[in-house]
Amino acid sequence: MEPSVICAENIALLHLLHQVPSRPLGNGVELKSQSYPGYSLPFETERLLASALAFLAGTKDGPDHIPAVCLKEVPTSRSLHVLIAVNKAKWADGELVLGELAKGFQGIFHSLSSATDGKQPGSSSSCNVFPAIIKMCSRRIQCRLRFTPNHRKRIQPSIRKVLQDSLDAIKQLQPPPASARIYLEQTRDVMKKIAAWSAHQTPERLGELVTGFYDLSRVPGLSDLLHAISYKSMDPCARKSLLNIIGKVGRYRGVAMFLCQVAAKHSALRRTKVVPVRLPKDFFRKTSVTLGEPNLPRVVSRFRDRYGGRYDIKNICQILGLEERQANSQFVDQTLKSLKTSRIHAEMQLIFYCELESFLPPPRVICSSKDACFLCNTFIVMHGKFHTPRCHGKLYPGWRLPNTDIGRERQHFNDRLQQQIEDSLALLISRRAKTVFLDPNESTLLTLPRSKSTL
Repeated sequence: MEPSVICAENIALLHLLHQVPSRPLGNGVELKSQSYPGYSLPFETERLLASALAFLAGTKDGPDHIPAVCLKEVPTSRSLHVLIAVNKAKWADGELVLGELAKGFQGIFHSLSSATDGKQPGSSSSCNVFPAIIKMCSRRIQCRLRFTPNHRKRIQPSIRKVLQDSLDAIKQLQPPPASARIYLEQTRDVMKKIAAWSAHQTPERLGELVTGFYDLSRVPGLSDLLHAISYKSMDPCARKSLLNIIGKVGRYRGVAMFLCQVAAKHSALRRTKVVPVRLPKDFFRKTSVTLGEPNLPRVVSRFRDRYGGRYDIKNICQILGLEERQANSQFVDQTLKSLKTSRIHAEMQLIFYCELESFLPPPRVICSSKDACFLCNTFIVMHGKFHTPRCHGKLYPGWRLPNTDIGRERQHFNDRLQQQIEDSLALLISRRAKTVFLDPNESTLLTLPRSKSTL
């Protein structure tokens, strides 16, 4: 049977067992590529830089065309290539998004090209790159601030109301925390900037508003302060959302300062080229089921319990709370859907592109605008040549690998998935209950350094 069909069946079975197979986790650094000579960027700088650029690449709200980036050093010209890809179901998908991202990044790197050694945060180069970031990310910033609807079209309280609610709630805290006064001052300043933006919606005023949120994000003990608010004074979900908005909107200013710090210390960033990644067309070829329709009992029969016996499909369905016919129907539908409409995630495109090109020295870090999904992370860890900072643990069943077998990667990945399924089945039987993890926050932020000496 085709490895891609086996892979789709494995993913459908694992998804039936649990939609979130793992808690969110951070990844350690164990790379085969660490031994290559020729890197000018320290590994941690490459990691932070890839994360910062991936954050900027998330210019659109919603699940379509999620981007990922990696950095390729070019020792001969002492420059960098930023490789960028987006999730695709078909070869021609996402071309408009890729073009927009390339144009936006070119504006940012053009601004950084004028940075010189010794520049400090807040210097003229920082002022030059920040407008380019605002220009590239304006639509996403406005969506984060709830000025425009998100892809869910859900009605949410305005950011002005949420900020005002937090002001009212913090005034009631007794005794007032040490950082309360600073928070109140910074929040009032942000609300003035919201009013100014609402009156005249210019890029300059949006930049001033982002800077206001950056200042607000640096209030000492911000998270503890907001969590000190009682449930009665402010809804816990509203507090969590506010903290997320403050962190992510302020991040755009923080990234501008960080990029200038890196450009001042590492000249390669001043000579950066954007490379949109496009795999060969046949890598997107879909595989049809030629050996009969997928069948849950047949697939489960591949696995053995710890005593070497076959699993009882009736027992498995009972624990999952499903009728056998219902479980088989869900499994078959998901397998066929995966084979017809699944996407190749951007991280996978970057890995297979780098394998095709055999870059030396190879990129070491791949970052998406979101944390890696369970399947991407499983493949990246198995592959061993790249690092991705975090995994949110959720499994997307509409996921697939490129239709090629460079280095027998698909077979190795199927082996890894089957081991995961064996572990999941053993746990299901031993616990007599489905393992359920809560839906995770799929987008977290690495902390950017404030000192150039750490770069």
